Amino acid sequence: MKKTINILLILALGVAVFGATPGFAQPEKVIRIGFPGGSGRPLSAGGWGYVQAKNLFEEEFKKDGWTIEYNYIKTAGPGVNEGLANNSLDFGSHGDLPVLSARAGGLKIKALAAVRGGTSHLLVPTNSNIRTIKDLKGKRVGVNVGTWTHALLIKVLKDNGLTMKDIKVINTSGTAFETALTTGDIDAGFGSLSLIRSGRAREIWTTVGRHVRYQNTNTFVVREEFLKKHPDIVKRLLKVYVKGLYLASLNKNETLKFNTRTGTALADLVTDNGGQSIKYLTSPKLDGQVTQQYKDSLVLFKDNGLIRKTFDPEKDLYERKYLDEVLKELKLENHWPNYDINGNPIKK
Repeated sequence: MKKTINILLILALGVAVFGATPGFAQPEKVIRIGFPGGSGRPLSAGGWGYVQAKNLFEEEFKKDGWTIEYNYIKTAGPGVNEGLANNSLDFGSHGDLPVLSARAGGLKIKALAAVRGGTSHLLVPTNSNIRTIKDLKGKRVGVNVGTWTHALLIKVLKDNGLTMKDIKVINTSGTAFETALTTGDIDAGFGSLSLIRSGRAREIWTTVGRHVRYQNTNTFVVREEFLKKHPDIVKRLLKVYVKGLYLASLNKNETLKFNTRTGTALADLVTDNGGQSIKYLTSPKLDGQVTQQYKDSLVLFKDNGLIRKTFDPEKDLYERKYLDEVLKELKLENHWPNYDINGNPIKK
Protein backbone atom coordinates (compact mmCIF):
# COMPACT_ATOMS: atom_id res chain seq x y z
CA MET A 1 0.00 0.00 0.00
CA LYS A 2 1.44 3.33 -1.02
CA LYS A 3 1.45 6.06 1.56
CA THR A 4 -0.48 9.28 1.42
CA ILE A 5 1.61 11.63 -0.67
CA ASN A 6 2.11 15.26 -1.51
CA ILE A 7 0.40 15.87 -4.84
CA LEU A 8 2.85 18.47 -6.10
CA LEU A 9 5.70 16.04 -5.43
CA ILE A 10 4.16 13.41 -7.70
CA LEU A 11 3.44 15.95 -10.40
CA ALA A 12 7.07 16.97 -10.14
CA LEU A 13 8.08 13.45 -11.19
CA GLY A 14 6.34 14.01 -14.50
CA VAL A 15 6.77 17.75 -14.97
CA ALA A 16 9.67 19.25 -12.99
CA VAL A 17 11.91 16.60 -14.50
CA PHE A 18 12.04 18.80 -17.61
CA GLY A 19 14.88 20.83 -16.22
CA ALA A 20 16.59 18.04 -14.35
CA THR A 21 16.87 15.06 -16.66
CA PRO A 22 19.61 15.06 -19.30
CA GLY A 23 18.38 14.38 -22.81
CA PHE A 24 19.03 11.10 -24.51
CA ALA A 25 20.39 10.99 -28.03
CA GLN A 26 17.61 10.59 -30.57
CA PRO A 27 18.25 7.54 -32.77
CA GLU A 28 17.65 8.16 -36.43
CA LYS A 29 14.58 6.87 -38.28
CA VAL A 30 12.56 5.85 -35.20
CA ILE A 31 9.20 7.39 -34.33
CA ARG A 32 8.33 6.81 -30.66
CA ILE A 33 4.73 7.21 -29.50
CA GLY A 34 3.78 7.06 -25.81
CA PHE A 35 0.46 6.08 -24.24
CA PRO A 36 -0.68 5.66 -20.64
CA GLY A 37 -0.75 1.89 -20.17
CA GLY A 38 -0.94 0.67 -16.60
CA SER A 39 -3.34 -2.22 -17.12
CA GLY A 40 -4.97 -4.38 -19.77
CA ARG A 41 -3.35 -5.57 -22.96
CA PRO A 42 -0.77 -3.28 -24.58
CA LEU A 43 -3.11 -2.26 -27.39
CA SER A 44 -5.09 0.88 -28.14
CA ALA A 45 -8.76 1.37 -28.90
CA GLY A 46 -10.56 3.54 -31.46
CA GLY A 47 -8.52 5.20 -34.18
CA TRP A 48 -5.23 4.17 -32.61
CA GLY A 49 -6.44 0.58 -32.59
CA TYR A 50 -7.13 0.59 -36.32
CA VAL A 51 -3.77 2.18 -37.03
CA GLN A 52 -1.94 -0.44 -34.99
CA ALA A 53 -3.91 -3.53 -36.02
CA LYS A 54 -3.63 -2.74 -39.71
CA ASN A 55 0.01 -1.57 -39.45
CA LEU A 56 -0.91 1.69 -41.16
CA PHE A 57 2.07 3.63 -39.80
CA GLU A 58 4.46 0.83 -40.72
CA GLU A 59 3.09 0.66 -44.26
CA GLU A 60 3.35 4.42 -44.65
CA PHE A 61 6.92 4.79 -43.44
CA LYS A 62 8.71 1.54 -44.31
CA LYS A 63 9.69 2.78 -47.77
CA ASP A 64 11.60 5.61 -46.10
CA GLY A 65 13.31 3.39 -43.55
CA TRP A 66 11.38 4.75 -40.53
CA THR A 67 10.24 2.36 -37.81
CA ILE A 68 7.37 2.88 -35.36
CA GLU A 69 7.71 2.20 -31.63
CA TYR A 70 4.65 2.09 -29.37
CA ASN A 71 5.35 2.63 -25.67
CA TYR A 72 2.75 1.90 -22.99
CA ILE A 73 3.83 3.73 -19.86
CA LYS A 74 2.76 2.26 -16.52
CA THR A 75 3.13 5.64 -14.80
CA ALA A 76 0.49 6.94 -17.25
CA GLY A 77 0.37 10.66 -18.16
CA PRO A 78 3.28 11.79 -15.95
CA GLY A 79 5.39 8.99 -17.43
CA VAL A 80 4.52 10.08 -20.97
CA ASN A 81 5.54 13.61 -19.99
CA GLU A 82 8.86 12.33 -18.72
CA GLY A 83 9.48 10.50 -21.98
CA LEU A 84 8.71 13.63 -23.98
CA ALA A 85 10.96 15.66 -21.70
CA ASN A 86 14.01 13.41 -21.99
CA ASN A 87 13.54 12.82 -25.74
CA SER A 88 12.80 9.12 -25.39
CA LEU A 89 9.34 9.82 -26.90
CA ASP A 90 8.43 11.98 -29.90
CA PHE A 91 4.65 11.86 -29.60
CA GLY A 92 2.19 11.29 -26.78
CA SER A 93 -1.53 10.82 -26.31
CA HIS A 94 -2.74 11.65 -22.80
CA GLY A 95 -5.28 13.61 -20.75
CA ASP A 96 -5.84 17.22 -19.83
CA LEU A 97 -4.02 17.30 -16.48
CA PRO A 98 -0.73 15.79 -17.69
CA VAL A 99 -0.78 17.77 -20.94
CA LEU A 100 -1.60 21.10 -19.34
CA SER A 101 0.73 20.63 -16.37
CA ALA A 102 3.51 19.69 -18.79
CA ARG A 103 3.06 22.80 -20.91
CA ALA A 104 2.66 25.01 -17.83
CA GLY A 105 5.89 23.50 -16.49
CA GLY A 106 7.82 24.50 -19.60
CA LEU A 107 7.73 21.36 -21.76
CA LYS A 108 7.73 22.40 -25.41
CA ILE A 109 4.92 20.37 -26.97
CA LYS A 110 2.20 21.02 -29.53
CA ALA A 111 -1.28 19.48 -29.58
CA LEU A 112 -2.08 18.20 -33.06
CA ALA A 113 -5.48 16.57 -32.58
CA ALA A 114 -8.06 15.50 -30.01
CA VAL A 115 -8.72 12.01 -28.62
CA ARG A 116 -12.13 11.89 -26.91
CA GLY A 117 -14.48 9.91 -24.76
CA GLY A 118 -12.67 8.36 -21.78
CA THR A 119 -15.02 7.20 -19.01
CA SER A 120 -14.59 6.01 -15.43
CA HIS A 121 -16.50 4.83 -12.37
CA LEU A 122 -16.09 5.83 -8.73
CA LEU A 123 -16.00 2.56 -6.82
CA VAL A 124 -16.10 1.43 -3.20
CA PRO A 125 -15.76 -2.05 -1.66
CA THR A 126 -18.98 -4.03 -1.85
CA ASN A 127 -19.46 -3.96 1.93
CA SER A 128 -18.75 -0.22 2.28
CA ASN A 129 -21.23 2.15 3.92
CA ILE A 130 -20.19 4.93 1.53
CA ARG A 131 -23.19 5.86 -0.63
CA THR A 132 -22.51 9.35 -1.95
CA ILE A 133 -19.61 11.63 -2.85
CA LYS A 134 -20.10 13.56 0.37
CA ASP A 135 -19.49 10.35 2.31
CA LEU A 136 -15.87 10.45 1.08
CA LYS A 137 -14.97 13.13 3.61
CA GLY A 138 -12.09 11.86 5.72
CA LYS A 139 -11.79 8.66 3.66
CA ARG A 140 -8.79 7.13 1.87
CA VAL A 141 -9.30 7.65 -1.85
CA GLY A 142 -7.03 5.92 -4.35
CA VAL A 143 -6.09 7.94 -7.42
CA ASN A 144 -3.35 7.84 -10.02
CA VAL A 145 -1.92 11.27 -9.22
CA GLY A 146 -1.16 13.50 -12.19
CA THR A 147 -3.62 11.76 -14.53
CA TRP A 148 -7.05 12.63 -15.86
CA THR A 149 -8.82 10.72 -13.06
CA HIS A 150 -6.97 12.95 -10.59
CA ALA A 151 -8.51 15.94 -12.37
CA LEU A 152 -11.87 14.16 -12.41
CA LEU A 153 -11.75 13.61 -8.67
CA ILE A 154 -11.14 17.33 -8.08
CA LYS A 155 -14.19 18.21 -10.23
CA VAL A 156 -16.48 15.69 -8.53
CA LEU A 157 -15.44 16.74 -5.04
CA LYS A 158 -15.93 20.42 -5.90
CA ASP A 159 -19.44 19.72 -7.18
CA ASN A 160 -20.25 18.25 -3.78
CA GLY A 161 -18.75 20.99 -1.62
CA LEU A 162 -15.48 19.15 -0.91
CA THR A 163 -11.83 19.61 -1.81
CA MET A 164 -8.82 17.31 -1.96
CA LYS A 165 -7.99 18.48 1.57
CA ASP A 166 -11.17 16.76 2.80
CA ILE A 167 -9.91 13.29 1.79
CA LYS A 168 -6.77 11.23 2.26
CA VAL A 169 -5.16 10.83 -1.16
CA ILE A 170 -3.49 7.49 -1.81
CA ASN A 171 -1.43 7.34 -5.00
CA THR A 172 -2.15 4.01 -6.63
CA SER A 173 -3.21 2.54 -9.96
CA GLY A 174 -3.69 -0.65 -11.96
CA THR A 175 -3.64 -3.97 -10.14
CA ALA A 176 -2.35 -2.30 -6.97
CA PHE A 177 -5.48 -0.16 -6.90
CA GLU A 178 -7.74 -3.14 -7.50
CA THR A 179 -6.10 -5.11 -4.70
CA ALA A 180 -6.23 -2.17 -2.28
CA LEU A 181 -9.91 -1.59 -2.97
CA THR A 182 -10.97 -5.21 -2.59
CA THR A 183 -8.93 -5.69 0.61
CA GLY A 184 -10.23 -2.46 2.13
CA ASP A 185 -6.84 -0.76 2.26
CA ILE A 186 -8.48 2.19 0.49
CA ASP A 187 -12.08 3.31 0.77
CA ALA A 188 -12.79 4.45 -2.78
CA GLY A 189 -11.28 5.24 -6.17
CA PHE A 190 -11.90 5.40 -9.89
CA GLY A 191 -11.90 2.08 -11.71
CA SER A 192 -13.49 0.02 -14.45
CA LEU A 193 -16.73 -1.92 -14.78
CA SER A 194 -14.82 -5.20 -14.59
CA LEU A 195 -14.51 -4.77 -10.82
CA ILE A 196 -18.27 -4.40 -10.52
CA ARG A 197 -18.96 -7.30 -12.88
CA SER A 198 -16.68 -9.56 -10.83
CA GLY A 199 -18.45 -8.59 -7.60
CA ARG A 200 -15.37 -6.93 -6.09
CA ALA A 201 -16.69 -3.37 -5.99
CA ARG A 202 -19.81 -1.22 -6.05
CA GLU A 203 -20.35 2.00 -8.00
CA ILE A 204 -21.40 5.24 -6.31
CA TRP A 205 -20.82 7.62 -9.26
CA THR A 206 -19.95 7.40 -12.95
CA THR A 207 -19.03 9.67 -15.84
CA VAL A 208 -21.39 7.71 -18.11
CA GLY A 209 -24.42 9.77 -19.08
CA ARG A 210 -23.02 12.97 -17.58
CA HIS A 211 -21.70 16.17 -19.09
CA VAL A 212 -18.66 15.73 -21.34
CA ARG A 213 -16.58 17.88 -18.95
CA TYR A 214 -16.28 14.77 -16.78
CA GLN A 215 -14.90 12.63 -19.59
CA ASN A 216 -11.30 12.23 -20.56
CA THR A 217 -10.38 14.48 -23.47
CA ASN A 218 -6.87 13.57 -24.55
CA THR A 219 -4.75 15.39 -27.05
CA PHE A 220 -2.25 13.90 -29.46
CA VAL A 221 0.94 15.91 -28.88
CA VAL A 222 4.38 16.15 -30.44
CA ARG A 223 7.66 17.55 -29.14
CA GLU A 224 8.24 20.95 -30.74
CA GLU A 225 11.83 19.98 -31.53
CA PHE A 226 10.67 16.94 -33.50
CA LEU A 227 8.00 19.02 -35.26
CA LYS A 228 10.53 21.62 -36.36
CA LYS A 229 13.00 18.98 -37.51
CA HIS A 230 10.48 16.70 -39.29
CA PRO A 231 7.33 18.63 -40.23
CA ASP A 232 6.71 16.33 -43.20
CA ILE A 233 6.88 13.24 -40.99
CA VAL A 234 4.49 14.80 -38.48
CA LYS A 235 1.96 15.58 -41.19
CA ARG A 236 2.19 12.12 -42.73
CA LEU A 237 1.81 10.45 -39.36
CA LEU A 238 -1.19 12.64 -38.52
CA LYS A 239 -2.74 11.81 -41.88
CA VAL A 240 -2.52 8.09 -41.18
CA TYR A 241 -3.97 8.65 -37.71
CA VAL A 242 -6.96 10.52 -39.16
CA LYS A 243 -7.50 7.68 -41.63
CA GLY A 244 -7.67 5.33 -38.65
CA LEU A 245 -10.22 7.57 -36.95
CA TYR A 246 -12.25 7.66 -40.15
CA LEU A 247 -12.34 3.87 -40.33
CA ALA A 248 -13.33 3.70 -36.68
CA SER A 249 -16.14 6.20 -37.28
CA LEU A 250 -17.92 4.17 -39.95
CA ASN A 251 -19.60 1.57 -37.74
CA LYS A 252 -19.94 1.99 -33.99
CA ASN A 253 -20.85 -1.63 -33.24
CA GLU A 254 -17.92 -2.95 -35.23
CA THR A 255 -15.55 -0.46 -33.61
CA LEU A 256 -16.66 -1.48 -30.11
CA LYS A 257 -16.17 -5.15 -31.01
CA PHE A 258 -12.77 -4.29 -32.40
CA ASN A 259 -11.85 -2.57 -29.15
CA THR A 260 -12.29 -5.80 -27.17
CA ARG A 261 -8.74 -6.54 -28.34
CA THR A 262 -7.61 -4.36 -25.44
CA GLY A 263 -9.05 -6.89 -23.00
CA THR A 264 -12.22 -4.94 -22.14
CA ALA A 265 -15.50 -6.87 -22.34
CA LEU A 266 -17.89 -5.83 -25.10
CA ALA A 267 -20.71 -5.33 -22.60
CA ASP A 268 -18.52 -2.85 -20.67
CA LEU A 269 -17.60 -0.98 -23.85
CA VAL A 270 -21.27 -0.69 -24.78
CA THR A 271 -22.13 0.61 -21.30
CA ASP A 272 -19.32 3.14 -21.30
CA ASN A 273 -19.84 4.40 -24.86
CA GLY A 274 -23.41 3.52 -25.75
CA GLY A 275 -24.84 6.97 -25.20
CA GLN A 276 -22.52 8.87 -27.53
CA SER A 277 -22.26 9.03 -31.28
CA ILE A 278 -19.32 7.37 -32.97
CA LYS A 279 -18.66 10.66 -34.77
CA TYR A 280 -18.11 12.39 -31.43
CA LEU A 281 -15.95 9.59 -30.05
CA THR A 282 -13.65 9.62 -33.09
CA SER A 283 -13.47 13.33 -33.92
CA PRO A 284 -9.88 14.65 -34.04
CA LYS A 285 -10.93 18.31 -34.17
CA LEU A 286 -9.58 20.80 -31.64
CA ASP A 287 -13.00 22.44 -31.48
CA GLY A 288 -14.94 24.34 -28.83
CA GLN A 289 -15.55 21.26 -26.69
CA VAL A 290 -11.81 20.62 -26.38
CA THR A 291 -10.58 24.18 -26.11
CA GLN A 292 -13.15 25.37 -23.55
CA GLN A 293 -12.63 22.26 -21.42
CA TYR A 294 -8.88 22.83 -21.43
CA LYS A 295 -9.35 26.52 -20.63
CA ASP A 296 -11.61 25.65 -17.68
CA SER A 297 -9.20 22.96 -16.55
CA LEU A 298 -6.30 25.41 -16.45
CA VAL A 299 -8.20 27.56 -13.96
CA LEU A 300 -9.19 24.53 -11.89
CA PHE A 301 -5.64 23.18 -11.76
CA LYS A 302 -4.21 26.58 -10.83
CA ASP A 303 -6.78 26.99 -8.06
CA ASN A 304 -5.87 23.56 -6.68
CA GLY A 305 -2.12 24.11 -6.78
CA LEU A 306 -1.43 21.56 -9.52
CA ILE A 307 0.18 24.17 -11.75
CA ARG A 308 1.89 27.37 -10.66
CA LYS A 309 1.01 29.47 -13.68
CA THR A 310 -1.40 29.38 -16.59
CA PHE A 311 -0.75 30.04 -20.26
CA ASP A 312 -2.67 30.69 -23.49
CA PRO A 313 -3.36 27.29 -25.12
CA GLU A 314 -4.25 28.93 -28.45
CA LYS A 315 -0.81 30.47 -28.61
CA ASP A 316 1.32 27.98 -26.70
CA LEU A 317 -0.29 24.55 -27.20
CA TYR A 318 -2.55 24.04 -30.21
CA GLU A 319 -1.10 23.55 -33.70
CA ARG A 320 -4.05 23.22 -36.11
CA LYS A 321 -2.20 23.74 -39.38
CA TYR A 322 -1.41 20.08 -40.04
CA LEU A 323 -4.83 18.72 -39.09
CA ASP A 324 -6.56 21.31 -41.27
CA GLU A 325 -4.37 20.35 -44.22
CA VAL A 326 -4.90 16.62 -43.65
CA LEU A 327 -8.69 16.92 -43.40
CA LYS A 328 -8.76 18.92 -46.62
CA GLU A 329 -6.51 16.49 -48.50
CA LEU A 330 -8.60 13.51 -47.35
CA LYS A 331 -11.83 15.40 -48.15
CA LEU A 332 -12.96 14.89 -44.57
CA GLU A 333 -13.44 18.55 -43.57
CA ASN A 334 -17.15 17.94 -43.02
CA HIS A 335 -17.07 14.31 -41.90
CA TRP A 336 -16.92 15.34 -38.24
CA PRO A 337 -18.89 18.35 -37.02
CA ASN A 338 -17.44 20.87 -34.62
CA TYR A 339 -18.73 20.31 -31.08
CA ASP A 340 -19.55 22.91 -28.44
CA ILE A 341 -18.62 22.79 -24.76
CA ASN A 342 -21.66 20.59 -24.08
CA GLY A 343 -20.62 18.02 -26.66
CA ASN A 344 -23.38 19.02 -29.07
CA PRO A 345 -22.67 19.39 -32.80
CA ILE A 346 -22.61 23.01 -33.93
CA LYS A 347 -25.01 23.64 -36.77
CA LYS A 348 -23.62 25.60 -39.67
